[in-house]
Order: sequence, then C-alpha cells, then structure tokens
Amino acid sequence: MGTSFFLLLNMGKEILILTDIWGYNHQKWMDHYVRYYEKKYKVIVFDVIELGEICTSDFNEEKIHTQFINFGIDKAVDNLFFRKSSALAIIGFSIGGLIAWKACLRGMVVDNLILVSSTRLRFEVEKPNCHLQLFFGSKDPYIPDTIWFNNLDIIPEIFENHHHEIYRDFVLIPYLLEKIRIY
Repeated sequence: MGTSFFLLLNMGKEILILTDIWGYNHQKWMDHYVRYYEKKYKVIVFDVIELGEICTSDFNEEKIHTQFINFGIDKAVDNLFFRKSSALAIIGFSIGGLIAWKACLRGMVVDNLILVSSTRLRFEVEKPNCHLQLFFGSKDPYIPDTIWFNNLDIIPEIFENHHHEIYRDFVLIPYLLEKIRIY
C-alpha cells in the first residue's frame, strides 16, 4: 500500500494535544507539534487554561499553578472527557499530561498516551491501560523517582542534562518528534 493510502486511513483518526500551564496563545513551540502531526492526522489542540477554567487576569505562574491544584486539574479532566471520549493519541505537555492521564483513568479511550515533562505524575498510583511514552529532562527537579517508575512498570525516556521545558527547546523538538511513536 502506498503512502497516500496510509494518509487517507489516518486522516479520520484524532490526535489531541494538551498544552502546558501557559496555554496555547503565543506559544510558537506548539506549532512545531501541530504542523508535524496534521500532515497525517486530524489534530485538535486543547488549551488547559480553558479546560481548567483558570482565571488569567493576573498571568502569574504561581497563581495559575495554585488554581490548577485547587480545582483546575479536576475541571480540566471533566471538560476534556465531556468534549472527547476517545482518540488515537494524546500528547500532553507538563500539566496537560497529568490531565490526559487522569482522563484516561476516568475512562477516556486512548490508544497512545505521550507525556512530556508531566512531573505531577509522581503522585499517581495507577496507570492508564494504553501504550505509554513518558519523556523527562534529567535535571528536572520534580521528575518522578526510580521507585515510582518501577512500581508502575514504566520505562521513561530521559533527556540527559536538560530541564523541565524540554518540549519548548527548538533544538530538541525535532529529536523528540522522532522519538514519539503512535501505534
């Protein structure tokens, strides 16, 4: 079968991309992921600020983070699950990855869950039933520890000598895109 046949088969399949804590506006790094995947799949981007109903009148990281912890993660999971019950894949960045993880645990049907720098996963004790790929920078101070990975039987991909925002690094983005596998 030719490449065009493969593209036709996959165009109906959706990849959901969940942003990091800063949302989608003015995030040029996100465009690399969207353009890469929209060649083969239907791509839908969810801004986690909107999903979590986060107030951004004071665009302060600490205040936004607190809102997510207090109510926004749960609201975002509810809103995502309400809007989409299934997808071929979800790619989640930082807190967007945690939201995707929790939506899958709630019953969202996803074949592939790809999470980048989703450090709050370290508090999770159950993993979704799907193909998982987790990526972290080795210098991220909040990366889950080896015990967590072993307990959940997960082998992460670690980017040595990199910090939390590996997904925003224009040098690393092409390498990260090559490592992501959607089945």
